[in-house]
Amino acid sequence: MTTSHRACPCFQPCAKQLWFCYEIGLGIDRSEQAATKWRSQCADDRMWDPQEYMRLVNDKYDDVEKTSREDRLSHLIGYQTASPTVFMIKYRESRRLEEAEAVCRRELEARKQSMGPQSRAYLSQLMALSAILLEVGSSEESLQAADEAALTYLKVYGSDDIGTLGAMNYYATVLFEHGAFREAEKVQVEFLGFKRSAFGNKHRTNQTSSIMLAAIYYFQGRFEESLSEARRLFDEQVSHLEETHADMLNTRLWICQARLVLGDNVHGLLGDMRQLSHDYESVAPPDDDGVLLAKELLSRVLLALAKPEPRSPVIEDFVDESLQILVDDVLDRVEDPVGVYATGAHVLKGVNFSLLLVAYTTFICGLGFKLDFTTIHESIPVITSDEFVSSFPKGHLDMARLDKVLPLIEELENLAHVSITEGTEVDRILWELSHRWLL
Repeated sequence: MTTSHRACPCFQPCAKQLWFCYEIGLGIDRSEQAATKWRSQCADDRMWDPQEYMRLVNDKYDDVEKTSREDRLSHLIGYQTASPTVFMIKYRESRRLEEAEAVCRRELEARKQSMGPQSRAYLSQLMALSAILLEVGSSEESLQAADEAALTYLKVYGSDDIGTLGAMNYYATVLFEHGAFREAEKVQVEFLGFKRSAFGNKHRTNQTSSIMLAAIYYFQGRFEESLSEARRLFDEQVSHLEETHADMLNTRLWICQARLVLGDNVHGLLGDMRQLSHDYESVAPPDDDGVLLAKELLSRVLLALAKPEPRSPVIEDFVDESLQILVDDVLDRVEDPVGVYATGAHVLKGVNFSLLLVAYTTFICGLGFKLDFTTIHESIPVITSDEFVSSFPKGHLDMARLDKVLPLIEELENLAHVSITEGTEVDRILWELSHRWLL
């Protein structure tokens, strides 16, 4: 290293950055020899303490030095997970998640060696790896990584630490995605207890946890509890939030879903769903997941009204409106997975599998009313392929409903083949298709 280089004002800052990159393996392979070399170049800076520098960097992972703890908590515990996934998003968009996994594992090991398995830097990277593994389908390992991060944070930093709360939020999310709803419920209840103890019952981040709890109850088939939790939350929100606030819209959606499966007045529910769909559209783009989920639920309600009782005549206007909403406002706005599957790609950008499952199931049920078996048989493979089915946990509620719908379609088609298109059996099948949640 020449004297002229050392005299440059940017030399030592650059040397410190290189030391840090080699020390923790940031963007490059970790090398103690290279780290020592660059650290030695800064030996004459008596004001610089490498260990203190590492501590400050470690703390930055959870922004523990920031003054507004409430703002940090709201940022961490919202609709997004707590894991640092910005780089993962970039890799996902370019369909390079396998490369992202390799990079993440390399940096994780380097942080473990340099900063220790209890450091915030290591635990943050561990959650990033968990998020990648969840994306690529390695759900068991993803769950193990999320579990390690949450338990380590809790043990080392305590229940009211911002990193602990973020890690528990992410852990509950992974459990939910894994279909481990009882475990997710336990974590979420414990999580809410920590937050209420630290921040009070009215803290706004409790709303996200409460609505996830309502969803957890719903997917366990505990619809009364789901409705009760969502309505309790709604009563809290209505005093300080507009009805078009994102949190309120989400709560209203879960209330309507629970009301539908519990057999609430469908005519009254139709008006509420039309208003909810309109409110979503007034504040979000047409391809927003919330808009699409509300539209799909509206189409379900319309289909139920098309055949309110087994002996009722079919109201074709409701069938037509339901199918039109599904095609124009939902399925056409969701990325079609069929062509992607054909390429052999394992990572599907922007595909919401849960939304596709319920939307295609409702679509198939509606087509049954039209006896359009050609389109039905074109649609069924979209949501029954091995790749699609493997993205859901065993026994998933909506997948179980699909399993009940498909034999009904087969039964209806067999009747149509012998020219039976009306009568008691057809009425029964059409009513069951339009009320699949009651099967």
